[in-house]
Amino acid sequence: MKSGGGLKPLKRLTFLASVFGWINVVSSVALSVLIICLILRPFWERLDLWLSMHEDVFSVITGFVAINQIIFFVISGVINLLWLSHAAKNAEVLSSKRQAARGEIMASFFVPVLSFYRPYQILTEINSASQPQTSARGQGLVMWWWVCNLAAAILAAVIIVMVALGGTITAPWLYLLTWYTGAVLPMTVSSILFIAIMRHLCRLQFRSDAQIVGQF
Repeated sequence: MKSGGGLKPLKRLTFLASVFGWINVVSSVALSVLIICLILRPFWERLDLWLSMHEDVFSVITGFVAINQIIFFVISGVINLLWLSHAAKNAEVLSSKRQAARGEIMASFFVPVLSFYRPYQILTEINSASQPQTSARGQGLVMWWWVCNLAAAILAAVIIVMVALGGTITAPWLYLLTWYTGAVLPMTVSSILFIAIMRHLCRLQFRSDAQIVGQF
């Protein structure tokens, strides 16, 4: 999308990020369904019988979905980081306020301490700089996205600790599967919210840019 104000193209990148984001969501939901089947297996005789008869097929499907989910999670993550970099530069053009650079954006997601608060700050700053100072549209989306993100990260950390201390865990693997599903679900909601945020900011930035250009 061309911009009279010199913004970086964002519409196509938003579409691409949304497509891979939805593929990642579908893969996550499919993996959750398979895990739920394993969780319900001890309590559902007909399901247990069916899984016993199709054990090999179920294992292949589970492995395929898990690998698929990891691949598209990584691809989606890379595209999302690129999108954030473009959105931050556009926000800087619109507001004349410094926004996070590409390296800072990447560090905010991977450096342990920064990852607990900096991504939220960056998106909040981009959202604020992309619209008039009197408006705060989209801030609720950003807040709930980060709540889900943190919930998924905390649950995933708990799972890793439980697995690492496997020798002393008395709970059955059923509990670990339940915890894993609990981590996947908030991450899935987080992905859906991030897609909504990207679409919101894409519209907002070019609407604001058009208003600025229209004044000249």
